[in-house]
Amino acid sequence: MASQPDPQTQAPLTVGILAAGTHPVQTIYLPALQALSNLYTISAIYTSISTSAGSQEPTPTPDTILTNPSISLVLNFMPNEYHELYTIAALQAGKHVMVETPVSLSIPSAKRILAAERDAPNGARVFVACARRYAPCFESVFKKEVAALERIHYARLRMIAGPHIAHTATSIRAVPGKDESGPEPVPAAKHGDNETDHGQDDDSSSEDQASRLRDLMEEVFGKDEQPNRERIALSRFLASLGCHDLGIMRDTLGYPDAISNISVNEPFYSALFHYNGSTGGISKRKHPFTLMYETGTDCVPRCDAQFAVLNGQMSAAG
Repeated sequence: MASQPDPQTQAPLTVGILAAGTHPVQTIYLPALQALSNLYTISAIYTSISTSAGSQEPTPTPDTILTNPSISLVLNFMPNEYHELYTIAALQAGKHVMVETPVSLSIPSAKRILAAERDAPNGARVFVACARRYAPCFESVFKKEVAALERIHYARLRMIAGPHIAHTATSIRAVPGKDESGPEPVPAAKHGDNETDHGQDDDSSSEDQASRLRDLMEEVFGKDEQPNRERIALSRFLASLGCHDLGIMRDTLGYPDAISNISVNEPFYSALFHYNGSTGGISKRKHPFTLMYETGTDCVPRCDAQFAVLNGQMSAAG
């Protein structure tokens, strides 16, 4: 068996960052990468919004990073509509990729990314960023407490959040007095405030992002069904805050066997997830139980979040 490389002697990975804005980069990723300077060296940062990226001077286009032979790892924090485009481009250039969750908005899109990974030169791999999956409090405390429960009778996952610059879940709102059930053009959320990587102005950049979103929604809902405003809002929400909630639920309990009582009342959503023991994970104990999921976002500045797993004598909550 081949020995694993020693992190203490392995040369640091040279990193290029693609981002739509600098807030998460400055507050989360740069401090983390700088704290691990023995493992990572930041070579270049592209942001579609013309602003400072800390002490690093932004590069003019994503291609500057994708074609740089010295960069071995690309962090793809572009909008969801561009996850597939830049992840595949980086893989084809033989670079490892960490793409922000969700990996994409449709299953066919995710499969295209996996196909690109299989064919990638240099053994390039793709990794999906997960906010909680490897957190010590989740791995070493919460999951162990859940596993120690002899039987699960009920579980509840709740996330009601106010507006925040780090996510876009509040970017779509119903127009008062307008019918929300009929077809609605896909909103053209702006890719950036200035020229983008393709040399486009604001309007053409927005059109490109809207076109990509339409294509992804067509893969989700089918060619013959135009997604309405509520479906677009739900898709955007699940790709913003919802994917983190559903990810921690899956990592703790496994995949549910069935879903029922789905309520879509934008901007609030709820559903019942049923576990009967056939999916593995914690539910392998064969005792059926139900998880109540409720989530949404509004204009009240707070974060009301809890994941609780209960039985008759004790519970695990985080």
